[in-house]
Amino acid sequence: MRGPGANVDDLRSKILAFIEEAERDELERGYTTMFEFPSKFNNYLIGKRGAHINELRDRFDVDINTTDDGKVMIKGPKAKADACKAHIISMGKKWEDEATYNLKIEPKFHRDLIGRQGEGVNRLQEKYNVRIQFPRSNNVGDDQSVADTTSEVSTPRHSRPNQAPDEVIVRGPRQGAEKARSDLLELYQYYKDNSYTATVSVAQKQIPSLMGRGGTEMDRLRAETNAHIEVPSSQDAKDSSGRVEIRIKGPKQAVEAAKAELQKRAKIFDDIVTETIEVDKKHHQALIGGGGKFHLFKRLAITMLT
Repeated sequence: MRGPGANVDDLRSKILAFIEEAERDELERGYTTMFEFPSKFNNYLIGKRGAHINELRDRFDVDINTTDDGKVMIKGPKAKADACKAHIISMGKKWEDEATYNLKIEPKFHRDLIGRQGEGVNRLQEKYNVRIQFPRSNNVGDDQSVADTTSEVSTPRHSRPNQAPDEVIVRGPRQGAEKARSDLLELYQYYKDNSYTATVSVAQKQIPSLMGRGGTEMDRLRAETNAHIEVPSSQDAKDSSGRVEIRIKGPKQAVEAAKAELQKRAKIFDDIVTETIEVDKKHHQALIGGGGKFHLFKRLAITMLT
């Protein structure tokens, strides 16, 4: 070291202190503690590609190794090693209390339960500290992918070689798993109750009268039945008979009420018969009657052609 005397002395003292601390730390790092830990939880402790155990090494500044005969060895400064040991033992107790539930849920409701970008399932996993596994499919959507790759640090991930398409697995601390299971089944029932569907076939040319001016007639039916009614637009393709389908969705009672009303209106429209007859113009006034109230035509719509 070369420089002003005061600066050299100050730097020298700092270097000597650093060396002394490093030597002391090296001696402390020679401390090793080993304790019993169920080998069945080794995969949980290690995590996917070592992510969990590496996180613990960085967090406690120690070295951690597991053995196949049910032991964990921690090496590092005594205080840090003992703190890491206590943390691992605490996790082991939680995993020992782990519960697993296999729920049968129709695949068509999986996306609703997972939520947009996994929001629904992630909320439950974070709230109850559990792992929820939906089955993989050949065409996994973005939402399901998010649910598939949720962090396994707090709750270990298991493989699912035989998971059925209608099976959802909830796994975690018993109390949290039970609550997550209850919430999932409650949500599932809600979606089932509100996802009843039906269709009604109507003539495409009847759509304007069903809608009413400005859609007021259809809005009134929606409000009365509390059903979601999707009416085809004039651009929607009709079948060879000129008919289109109105789709209804919602609670079963609401859907059935809307369906019955639409079927009734469709039947009335379908039963309308149009006939054209030739009548000499001089008889038109007599057929119409005074004020247009001739009783024979009260139930008929007549257009007098000029």
